[in-house]
Amino acid sequence: MTAFIGADRRNTLLWGIKLLLFILIYCNPNFSYAQSFATIGTGTTATTSTGSDPIDGYFNFFRYQVIYTATQLTAAGMPAGAVIDQLGWSVSGDYAGGNMPNYTIRMAHTTAANSAAHDASVLTTVRNAANYNPTVVTAGNFDMIAFNSTFTWNGTSNILVDINAGSMPFTGPYGQVRTIATTTASGSRYVRCDGCGSQAAVVTGTVNTTKPQVRFRYTVPTGCTGTPTGGTTASTSTTICSGSSFTLSTTGSTSATGLTYQWQSSSNGTAWTNIGGATLATLSTTQVTSTYYRCNVTCAGNTGASTALLVTSSACINMTNGSTTTCSGVFYDSGGAGGVYNNNENFTYTINPGTAGAKVIATFNSFVIETCCDLMTIYDGPNTASPSLGSFTTMTAGQVFQASTGNASGALTFVFTSDGSVTYSGWDATISCSAPITTDASVSNITAPTPLCVGNTNASVSALLTNTGITAIANGAVSATLTVSGANTGTYAVTNSGSLAYLATQTLNFTGVNLSNAGTNNLSVLLIYAGDMAAVNNTAGLSTLTGVGPTGVTATAT
Repeated sequence: MTAFIGADRRNTLLWGIKLLLFILIYCNPNFSYAQSFATIGTGTTATTSTGSDPIDGYFNFFRYQVIYTATQLTAAGMPAGAVIDQLGWSVSGDYAGGNMPNYTIRMAHTTAANSAAHDASVLTTVRNAANYNPTVVTAGNFDMIAFNSTFTWNGTSNILVDINAGSMPFTGPYGQVRTIATTTASGSRYVRCDGCGSQAAVVTGTVNTTKPQVRFRYTVPTGCTGTPTGGTTASTSTTICSGSSFTLSTTGSTSATGLTYQWQSSSNGTAWTNIGGATLATLSTTQVTSTYYRCNVTCAGNTGASTALLVTSSACINMTNGSTTTCSGVFYDSGGAGGVYNNNENFTYTINPGTAGAKVIATFNSFVIETCCDLMTIYDGPNTASPSLGSFTTMTAGQVFQASTGNASGALTFVFTSDGSVTYSGWDATISCSAPITTDASVSNITAPTPLCVGNTNASVSALLTNTGITAIANGAVSATLTVSGANTGTYAVTNSGSLAYLATQTLNFTGVNLSNAGTNNLSVLLIYAGDMAAVNNTAGLSTLTGVGPTGVTATAT
């Protein structure tokens, strides 16, 4: 009896395990059936060893883009909702360098039908940076690469495949893949270089007439059940030029058949309105004012909403010769958002603060130029005669430049030059302003008589007072002290006469100054102004008087 009961329990346990497996496999809404393959392209035509393709070892670093259309994917048998977990290239020529370091695969839905222009669609990383050693295969076969994260095709958009890798050793042969045809107009595009670092964020600038054969491995999920996960709303850009187009999508949302989509917009992130006709998993649109977006994902009447995303509309400033007055916007190279600057540029552009008394701030979100031969110089003021803040061929993301407190104009001036070859994605910088300085006085331009005769006990010295705060300076509110040291010594005081409006100037005159002894006299002026917010400009630079004997002295500013 004991043996029988034990066997019965074992049989019951086995039956329970089988039942559990059945439920997991056939009843789980997230379960995907056996893998299928979608292959685009046949034949033996291939790229050259030194040409650009997705296994390009001819340069140290590269970024490569290729688009496969919805028509091609459908013809290859891929259904809407297919969950892609691998892709493969038909490798015809080996890369002798072995592993390609940091080989990264990113994918995106796109409306672009070819690679005539760089595609800035929001990318999802499906294969994290890791070594990839291409393996040569016979025609009709593919060297498959497994993903770290899957990509779900929405069934209507084209698919962008974006590859970057490096640094590869320069060892030939450099790799080849088979193509879908001998030539394909705008078939793919790339950027590649030696010793330049990762190109993952660099705009692809050169078009190929080749398009690789590809094989996608995918699974098809079962129909949706319950309330779907809306996921996270994403955009090709969260700060755009007013009127420019951008594409919205979701990440982390439920992947299943039977789902419907409805995009919504809101001015405040609280009250939502359906966007007419926006019933796909992605949405390409434009706006002129800042707007919130989300996507309602519905299964059989059960709806999950994606997180709300604010897309900010901003004035866009493209590099050229000229100036603007603003405290908001995005400052781009001449190519604008998503473009590249041109060869042989020599532009000077000044950004003045849109608020009186404020100081312009430029925060560089990205900055990629040819490091050998292109250059940006930034000046702390309204022109190139202003103090330089430096010249740059590289910047770190988030690097900030701000007009100094001593910069009465509050402006920044940018000068950019490029040589006759090779251009990159350039830069984008967010423009803002510091809070206005309300109370500030500055002094400059000490002058003294020249020549100055020995024995002169009644010399006149002047200095220029400027109101660099937006609040008017009241009559007598600024006390100025002239200090003389060196061959002669003494202090002399005056106050401003009358009120001074913002940026108004007044000459301060110090009379009866004793400069009778021949020799070197050092002059400095100090301002005292109650509540001054920028004391750094309250002292003038020294002015030196050098005695030359009985005929007088010569004033020299230092």
